[in-house]
Amino acid sequence: MSSSGVKELKIDDINEFYGKPYPLHFYPDFFKIPMTKNLKKVKATGEIITQEAPIVDVNGR
Repeated sequence: MSSSGVKELKIDDINEFYGKPYPLHFYPDFFKIPMTKNLKKVKATGEIITQEAPIVDVNGR
């Protein structure tokens, strides 16, 4: 992630996210189910999927 993305999401230490499952808490609830399905599909098929959604910062804003 770019330094501007880290700043906008108000992440103090990006290293906390390395080596862990995808941080779905940055996305609104309505997006989590399709995102999870697409992540599973990509893992199973290797297909490239493009998906866009608004994100929230670490404070939920």
